[in-house]
Amino acid sequence: MMKTAMWMSSLFGVVLAAGCMSEPEPGDEELDVELTETESELQSNVRVQIKSMINTSGAGMCLDIAGGGSAIGTPIVQYPCHRGLNQQWKIVPASLTNFQIVSIAHPTRCVAFEGPAANNTLLRLAACVDATGLKPSPTRWILDSSDLLNDVSHTAFRSPVTPGNKCIDVASGLNWESLWMQLYGCHGGYNQKWELRHY
Repeated sequence: MMKTAMWMSSLFGVVLAAGCMSEPEPGDEELDVELTETESELQSNVRVQIKSMINTSGAGMCLDIAGGGSAIGTPIVQYPCHRGLNQQWKIVPASLTNFQIVSIAHPTRCVAFEGPAANNTLLRLAACVDATGLKPSPTRWILDSSDLLNDVSHTAFRSPVTPGNKCIDVASGLNWESLWMQLYGCHGGYNQKWELRHY
């Protein structure tokens, strides 16, 4: 895990404030070239379970692709943690300041949303790369965290899309099986905090 820690150290030094991401960030093309080797190593060696911090007793609830589907638009839900492929993810750099949550089961699919970055917008599977070869803004996330160097870390996922300040959220903090995940104004509550565990 030493190489992963070095990669994390270089990328997670500063978390920038959210801004408009409707266009590709300057330098994205260069970053894609520079990180090709690191990205390949990360994708092959680091899988993460993304576990809700609402209830950490027992199995808890994990970020899950409903029914293990692969179709664009498939709901992203919470479901009891079981480490199946539909609960395995990679955190892959999209630019210097944000990342994609890529499915291990379906490597061309990412956690994303459709429409505006507004309260109660639901999360779905989306193509990680669009027809023009770019990584769409709704598939990108800023990781708000202070301990990402560890094999077990904790973060919030904040969308950089205007109007900004929207996080991946468990609606009302409910610990319901198959509850559809949403965007909601970032507030630092446990229903917006996630444990990332490498395995």
